Amino acid sequence: MYNRDIPFLPVDAANKADKTPFTLAGQPQTPLNLWFGEREIQSKKSYLNSMAQACASHIADVLAAAARGEALIGDRPVEAKDIAILVRDRTEANAVRQALAGRAVASVYLSGRESVFNSQEAVDLNLILQAIQHPQDERRLRAALATGLLDYPASFLERLNRDEQLWESLVAEFSGYHDCWLNLGILPMLRRLLARRQLAEQLLAGEQGAPTDGPAASR
Repeated sequence: MYNRDIPFLPVDAANKADKTPFTLAGQPQTPLNLWFGEREIQSKKSYLNSMAQACASHIADVLAAAARGEALIGDRPVEAKDIAILVRDRTEANAVRQALAGRAVASVYLSGRESVFNSQEAVDLNLILQAIQHPQDERRLRAALATGLLDYPASFLERLNRDEQLWESLVAEFSGYHDCWLNLGILPMLRRLLARRQLAEQLLAGEQGAPTDGPAASR
């Protein structure tokens, strides 16, 4: 049933896993737990909703316990980014994400099938990289500033027509990224861009509008 979508590969236990066990209220937790519904489920939709709600409730409970210092991995509190939920498709991912959102827990969805190059974020990043490659090119720089990733309002873009000092400051910023790219490579440049523009936080916020290192629903 799962071999095609979720293959099972031979693995060995990590040598260091027992040194940082997952504990809840001081008790080590078993590596595998099975959940059974307490009532008869009449449809696939209600079953999916029930399991998504149960999963989200458990995650919310663990994160609340971590905030009290009662849910730990080794000696540190559990964080949302430590948690992953395996799903079969986007339908299941959306059900879990909606259940998590209802408990104010943001999440991200990672898919092995959908090409990141088809996303709007990829289109925006391409325009930004073109502006960094040619920071003196007004057309390219204006196109980058108009992307959703940089998220400037129309009033700001219109102000650029009148405020030469503001325009020059943006040219200088992108020229700095250009120099970093040439001298240090693209990865250091991207880190500088991500940090200064807080792009990672915006991408993680996604459709939920709350930046977080949240649980990942993955397939």
